[in-house]
Amino acid sequence: PGDAYLRDKLIAHEAFHRVQQALGLNARDAINAHLDEEDGRVLLRLELRALTAAATRTGATADAAARDAVLFRFARHRRYPGADSLEAMLELQEGLPEYTGAALALRTRSDTAAVLQAATREFESRPTFVRALGYGTGPVLGLVLDRVRPAWRQQLRAEGFAPQLRTAL
Repeated sequence: PGDAYLRDKLIAHEAFHRVQQALGLNARDAINAHLDEEDGRVLLRLELRALTAAATRTGATADAAARDAVLFRFARHRRYPGADSLEAMLELQEGLPEYTGAALALRTRSDTAAVLQAATREFESRPTFVRALGYGTGPVLGLVLDRVRPAWRQQLRAEGFAPQLRTAL
């Protein structure tokens, strides 16, 4: 990509895939068909917007947005039984590398909020989320966890990725 942020994120994302299995953090790709249904799409978009707000704000506003994200995810999982495990696989397989790429690429940027908001808008414009979940949620979920549960990466094998946000709040 011509954009420095996108290029750096992509390189770090792919580099993470090279070590992901050795770290014991790989999962199989999972098809999340429920994310092509209207309720699934709406609830994912609401969660993603809340995660983006939580990642780009501070204090009580960020905490409230993080709680909203957890509630939207819970509502989606309640509506679609089994979605929690399917989503967890895809977020581990692609969301974690995407977070790694974004976190590294953002280190040299002063416009983190604008970059994350633009990424959320771009993700929402995709025609399908079936195999894309982690690309949207991974960066903002990881950045929120960095703030509310700094040691979250040490619990990945035991607790997974997204469930740690619920635990931290």
